[in-house]
Amino acid sequence: MKDFNKPELVEDKKEPSKAEKTVFIIIMVAVVVMLVYKLLELGSLVAGFFK
Repeated sequence: MKDFNKPELVEDKKEPSKAEKTVFIIIMVAVVVMLVYKLLELGSLVAGFFK
């Protein structure tokens, strides 16, 4: 249990938070891109119906 109190592990904990933020941003961008793509798909379908 004493190993968990080492300052090295505290420094290691700071790094994943940066990585997690980066991954979170990438996921958010991917979701937005997918939503825009789906909206464009729906838009083209709706335009197809009205032609």
